[in-house]
Amino acid sequence: MTEVVKKNLRRMISRNADGISAPEIIKALLRKSEKDLKKELQKFQSQPYSEEEGNRLLTFAFGWPKGIRILLESGIDARSFQLRPVCAGLFETESLDSDDYYDSIKILLDAQCRLDLDDIVFFRSKIIRSLLIQEVVKRRKELWRLAQAYLPVNVIDKFRKEGDELIDTDLPTICEALAEVRGDTDHGISENYWRFQGGSVYHSYAITGSSIIQLEALDEMYAAGFRDIDVPDQRGMTPLMLCSFDDYLFRSAIWFISKGANYLRKFPYSNATIAHSWSASLTYNVWLDAGRWTLEQPQRSRLERWKTGLKEHGKSIFLLPSVRDSCMCPCCPGGCTTLSVIFRCTEDLVRQVNSGAVNSAKIFSLWMTDEPAPDLGKRLNSTAFQELLRIVMEFCKERPGSEQTIMRSLTFEALRLKHVCCVEINQRFPWAGTGAGAMGKSEGEIEEIMAEEKEQYEMFEQLMVELTAKFDELGLPIAQFLADYWHKRMIEFLSERDPYNEEHHKEARRAGIILEEAPIEIPELVYIVANTVEEIE
Repeated sequence: MTEVVKKNLRRMISRNADGISAPEIIKALLRKSEKDLKKELQKFQSQPYSEEEGNRLLTFAFGWPKGIRILLESGIDARSFQLRPVCAGLFETESLDSDDYYDSIKILLDAQCRLDLDDIVFFRSKIIRSLLIQEVVKRRKELWRLAQAYLPVNVIDKFRKEGDELIDTDLPTICEALAEVRGDTDHGISENYWRFQGGSVYHSYAITGSSIIQLEALDEMYAAGFRDIDVPDQRGMTPLMLCSFDDYLFRSAIWFISKGANYLRKFPYSNATIAHSWSASLTYNVWLDAGRWTLEQPQRSRLERWKTGLKEHGKSIFLLPSVRDSCMCPCCPGGCTTLSVIFRCTEDLVRQVNSGAVNSAKIFSLWMTDEPAPDLGKRLNSTAFQELLRIVMEFCKERPGSEQTIMRSLTFEALRLKHVCCVEINQRFPWAGTGAGAMGKSEGEIEEIMAEEKEQYEMFEQLMVELTAKFDELGLPIAQFLADYWHKRMIEFLSERDPYNEEHHKEARRAGIILEEAPIEIPELVYIVANTVEEIE
């Protein structure tokens, strides 16, 4: 219940208390009447309030410190009480208009109320945020004291930290060890650490708070002694892996990297590194905002944040040609680059929009238009690719060799060849997937695809020799080459219907098999490239 609702109820009660149907104890809390509250509590001395009832009373008392104290003194237990619901209206407030809110939170924390780690980054009020961080520190230190008192030395030594460091990623393990020794699970640590599968306080931030980007909170937590910046959780995921798919990437990524996080770490289920995932994220964000641009809506904040981040920090962490994974896919010999991932994701999104797998009218906020779905999808794809290619071309000016990667990647996608690389990061949030769809291909799957596609891959390599020679011969900028030569050659190449000679057809007919020509299908990506390069130039 928000403070606004309580204020309105309080006003109504002051005017006509009898006209409000509510228990008298609730009315006493809304009126902030110490006398009436104590009177109502005395009526139930022989019948204590349940946990649910107690939490309800504390909710109504929030903002009245004296009332909270009276409830706690009467025996109400605050350990299951959650701060977030009652504090929701205070998250965006830089400075509180009353000390009563601070005092209410302080009293509840002292009573061991439930403290969720992600609450910390939601608060813009520095004084409240600091209070919560201090409480987390206090609870972690108390847990460590209990661990030292109850656990064997050989166990303690596994968790011992250096200097002023606090226990963090090891929290669940220590709690479980204490539960076995003490026979309970309540150690004064009511943080919901189990939500993050053994992660650090920074995993919590990455999952729930990165959209708020309270980097000051991270600085304060780091200074307080939380140093598990790059330690994986039980799934093998680091905090940087979790926040890397957000459009606020650069501010948070640079902070983590400055504290020692490694953006070249591989995902536990993939050959792809964190740096590769950023390329997938950029591509997705361009398509996500494309619908808004198509309708000429001025809501381009997501991509603008990306562009700002690219200008400020991109050269040091984004589209680095030296970053390769260990994939052995023909799309990019020597391993996928962060640039090749962009075009792989591009073709994937174009196909999803055209097939209806992605509902462009709903997913991309285009429901306000009456334009037919096929035309809408094409316009969306064209708009998105134009913006993406503009970003890539601008960024690759200082990246020697980028032209070859761009041409090879687009050609591979235009031929619609099968990938044996880390396509699992094409998903929006690959870290959230737990099924087979989120995992990389097995060696057996890779070998099977390579065998099936052998002739197609050889054909692709021959075409690349031809295209590379023509690119060197013409000496055109890559954008102009794609528009003037590449797309025409691709249409010509894809229009060669029948790869078999007449003798092959005769042999098939003798065996009773009639080979029918398949209809020519030119992937939309080929036309998109030609139509958008002119706009970019």
